Amino acid sequence: MLKKILIGVLIFIIGVIVGALLVYFCRNMMLAIPPKVVDYNKESQKRIEEENQRLKEKKQLPANMMSVNTSGELSKDTQNEIEAINKKREQSIKETLEQAEKVLNIMRKYKNKELEDFYKLVGTRDLTKVDVEYAPKFNKIVFDMYRYSNITKEEKAILKEYLADGLDSYNYQTNPKLLEEIEKELNIK
Repeated sequence: MLKKILIGVLIFIIGVIVGALLVYFCRNMMLAIPPKVVDYNKESQKRIEEENQRLKEKKQLPANMMSVNTSGELSKDTQNEIEAINKKREQSIKETLEQAEKVLNIMRKYKNKELEDFYKLVGTRDLTKVDVEYAPKFNKIVFDMYRYSNITKEEKAILKEYLADGLDSYNYQTNPKLLEEIEKELNIK
């Protein structure tokens, strides 16, 4: 019995010694590997140089982009150009919304089931908030409605104009099959 206890104690002591040696060697191994020294000054210097270069490029705008007078204000010509662009943009948005509203009225008139499902899916009746993901589906619904036989010629003309206006837009590029169908139906090349 005493012999078994001594053998157990001896194995325990040998285990502790081997463990201590492993810890000692592992520590020395860790110290032998030199740590990677990062020179933060060089890194930050590179970033500063890149930022300065970007700012210099930004300052060198083409002469026709904008002209600023000495007091730091935009010149009268530039202000007029900006106002003209803003007016064009607002007019374009207004026309698009009017056209879209006409389309929606036609679809509401015929109680298009897909349109109702579309609104539930998108969660809005405001076309300006329609997600880009769902816009191609809306165009598909409009196209199906265009092919619907019970609508009047005036309504068909409105839908045709709506479909033809945006043929180069992103909505159709996500669905090239729909684009082909529309071009074929409307005889557009």
